[in-house]
Amino acid sequence: MRHIQVLEQANLLASIGCQHVIITELTGHGKKEFEVSTAPDPNGHSHRDSTTWLTSRGKFRYSADRLLRIFINKFGSDVVNHRMTAGKLISLYTTYMALYPKDEMSVNRIYYFFKRLASREFVISYCSEKKCKKPFISKNVRVRQCMTCTTLSKLRKKTDKDSNQSMQLDLPEATSAVA
Repeated sequence: MRHIQVLEQANLLASIGCQHVIITELTGHGKKEFEVSTAPDPNGHSHRDSTTWLTSRGKFRYSADRLLRIFINKFGSDVVNHRMTAGKLISLYTTYMALYPKDEMSVNRIYYFFKRLASREFVISYCSEKKCKKPFISKNVRVRQCMTCTTLSKLRKKTDKDSNQSMQLDLPEATSAVA
């Protein structure tokens, strides 16, 4: 029965665009042991082993933080010492895509993301904002805020600066009128 379940997981991983190397590593079954070819990713993404998306400061950092939080909610906070299984990978992928269907995410990207975390290439920190305290990833230990709080902080500063500029009086004219 276990053998059938593993083959079903391998077939499912292949159908959502998972690389054969990953399927073999997670299931122990090589490409020749089951008749399945890897389908193109349903979302059109074919990500390989890369960390470029994790080091960008754009939308992909939000994706990484979301993925980390989903893992912690589903499987606990011991992300670094986890053992990725085919079942966990399928669960993470389906949950992520259900919550964020427009994000550029693939089952391969999820697998390599957690492999990088396990190798301690990235640091898991908790946001220093009092209202947030959510986990996020970074390559720099000195980073204290998650991407969401960093972005909100910048927006607040920009809004405050813009409102202060519009509220300032034209002092040179007021001074010359008094004199």
